[in-house]
Amino acid sequence: MSDGHAARRASPARAAAAALLSALVPGLGQLLARRPARAVGFLLFSAALLAVAGWLALSGRTHVLALLVQPAWLTAALAVVVVSALVRLAAAYDAYRLVRPLTAPPAAAALAGGLVLGLVAALVVVPHAYAARIAWTQRDLVTDVFPVAEPAPVEPDLVLPAPTTTPLPTRASTPTPTPTPTPTPTSWGRDGRYTVLLLGADAGPGRWSARTDTMVLLSISPQDGSAVMIGVPRNLARIPFVRGPLHARFPNGFTDIANAVYTYGAGHPELFPGVRDPGATAVEHALAAATGLEIDNWVMVDLAGVVGVVRALGGLTLDVPTALHDRISPYQPGGPWVEAWIPAGRQHLSPDQVYVYVRSRHADSDYFRMRRQRCVLAAIGETLTGPALLKSYPDLAKALTRSVTTDIPRSRLPDLVELGAKVRLNRVSTLLLVPPLVNTSYPDYARIRQVVRDALAGSLPAGLGVAANRITGACS
Repeated sequence: MSDGHAARRASPARAAAAALLSALVPGLGQLLARRPARAVGFLLFSAALLAVAGWLALSGRTHVLALLVQPAWLTAALAVVVVSALVRLAAAYDAYRLVRPLTAPPAAAALAGGLVLGLVAALVVVPHAYAARIAWTQRDLVTDVFPVAEPAPVEPDLVLPAPTTTPLPTRASTPTPTPTPTPTPTSWGRDGRYTVLLLGADAGPGRWSARTDTMVLLSISPQDGSAVMIGVPRNLARIPFVRGPLHARFPNGFTDIANAVYTYGAGHPELFPGVRDPGATAVEHALAAATGLEIDNWVMVDLAGVVGVVRALGGLTLDVPTALHDRISPYQPGGPWVEAWIPAGRQHLSPDQVYVYVRSRHADSDYFRMRRQRCVLAAIGETLTGPALLKSYPDLAKALTRSVTTDIPRSRLPDLVELGAKVRLNRVSTLLLVPPLVNTSYPDYARIRQVVRDALAGSLPAGLGVAANRITGACS
């Protein structure tokens, strides 16, 4: 080999190019250095990674998300990220020294080579470290929040009073559908639907126990992906219970308002031995009886945790229909009271403003607060998409871990990902069990169950503010 050819082969630029190529695709730098035998092992590794990437791409987004809620797959992903980083670093170093040995004179060349390899190493390590952090954070979220044990669904009591025969005004022109026979059991329960109870717990400083001021039933049809969100007011009186220990104690209905059911259940854990949260189970027993829905799982969010979630998302953009001003008790012990002025119109709210928005009821009423809460739920759902989520995910996952508890078992998460992929926000209707539809002081629970059945069949009740055809109109 001529001296000129050797000099060209050993040029710093060529060595840097070889290192960078092998950092991107292990083995390419070895080919540039004209050492195909050294490239084979690295190229096989690159081909294996490419095959995995192709398999994931062909599997589809929903299947990939289903894998990312399983701890075993997350552990495997973490291992792949670590091995990939190590192989790329080794390939980059090997490619560089094949072109330009680091021990070659002069000393300045060795220093330059070290700087080049340091830069290449940073380009490899930084994205791999972030990917490893995401995988580790996701694994912690799944294992910390979701239990292993699978709870039994809470079924409505079949011997409760029959629905009222009084006709109800509806938005649909068709008559009220005739009740169908009880469906046969499916993987989603006897009613063929998946219904989850969403609880917002308000356990601020100065309160001896949590009260579930937010109670929403989300019922999804796996057949067509339609869903109904049913808001239950905190002041609903005489709420019944399905057959069990609470029904035995309160055969004529609970003696306090609905948001005190959680506190009673939490204070009497002996009524529900072995469950994850006796208070949440007590609320399930009440709402299953009140609405006639089979409840599969519950999810509870500390309303103070909303601040952490919204902070991780960088705030929340909302269409505020009516200006609001209120001062709310602190969300942290010893913290200051939170005051916010929120004008009407589309705007980006800070975490503190969102906290006041979802908790305020002195500015108007409980029923307006329920509308604001479903508005915030819709806005968070729309925000939790796109590339911005990846950037904020570590902080978001930490906020969720601190503020969310649930009895949804890990084994059900892949199926829920598949189910969630079928649901679109514009196919989710809402129903609020509030006046004038429901007299919360003297509720007719047979009528409530009829209204719920009609809503699931697509026939929403008439009346301003008690129902909406789309959750995306929740702020109106």
